[in-house]
Amino acid sequence: MSKKIKVGIIGTRGIPNNYGGFERFVELLVKEHDTKNNINFVIYGEKNQIEEYSDERFKYVILKTSKSNGMIYYIESLFKSMFQCDIIFCCGVSISFMSFLPRILGKKLVVNPDGCEWKRSRWSWIQRAIIKSFFLPTFIFSNKIIIDSQSLEFDFSKLFKKKYFYIPYQIPDSSFSGKETINQLFESKGIDSLKSYNLIIARLEPENNIEEACQAFKLSEDKKPLIIIGKTDTNFYKSKLFKYNNKDKIYFFGGIYDQSILNELRKNASLYIHGHSVGGTNPSLIEALSVCEGKIICHKNKYNIEVAKDNVQYFNSVDKLRSLINDNIIVKLKKNDWSDVRFNSKVVYENYIRQFKEISL
Repeated sequence: MSKKIKVGIIGTRGIPNNYGGFERFVELLVKEHDTKNNINFVIYGEKNQIEEYSDERFKYVILKTSKSNGMIYYIESLFKSMFQCDIIFCCGVSISFMSFLPRILGKKLVVNPDGCEWKRSRWSWIQRAIIKSFFLPTFIFSNKIIIDSQSLEFDFSKLFKKKYFYIPYQIPDSSFSGKETINQLFESKGIDSLKSYNLIIARLEPENNIEEACQAFKLSEDKKPLIIIGKTDTNFYKSKLFKYNNKDKIYFFGGIYDQSILNELRKNASLYIHGHSVGGTNPSLIEALSVCEGKIICHKNKYNIEVAKDNVQYFNSVDKLRSLINDNIIVKLKKNDWSDVRFNSKVVYENYIRQFKEISL
């Protein structure tokens, strides 16, 4: 019997997902894991996620630090994974200038760098320059770089010429909580049960165009409420978005991570707005395309267009979004255009397993 390959996953807060894209991705990846593939996953994460334990699919290792500790968190996860695993799979470029260390120990490094983090508007130009500098060492010393959007290859090739392997985010199995759960959710927020509403699910950050959506709805003729799902502990919410809450039928519900509730919300929304503007592929767009029965409007950029194609409408300004909100034309989704085999959860998992096995030879 061949030796099991240990793949250490670092760079996330851990599972279950209570934060965002990478955590959701890792959760789905290990859920699909077939132990017959001779690979053991070891996930390094925060204590407040789950208790340390092992099962057939993965082992969860609680770190002494948390992601709020910044670089110390990444150093701890890197050093533990280097001495415990054969392959280090890093979500993001957090280990940057330390990315040569696995190579010294004869370990393999696989990186999914996420998107162009330096483009986020919340950073100053100095911070953007520093963040951009983190990518280069990671690209130089990694054995494989996996990107979730083909458009990212063009962006990253400007920094470093290397072969990039495209594996998109996966569509999870669709489960639904039922309308009664949604009614109870609305009532818990002091809102009467709603027959019709508009929806946004996103991190409350500038590059997700939440404020632009609020402004567009205030200016529109749409009388339906706008429900916004996302943690409200961000500086951007406190400084810019708080003033919109509970006014003009705009309601911030906070973070919700039960996928069946999120799917039920998406399915029954009259309109879903995806304002993410910094690539690559955002999992919430794929999930929206898989279950939404109403109109979907996306921010117009190459990352969203690559995934949604002509199945949605696009905006690039408050006025354009206002106009689309007022438009009563419902765009019928061409599900076969986006729900192709690339996004199948099992196919995504098998593509990652193939990469891990190739690199271990």
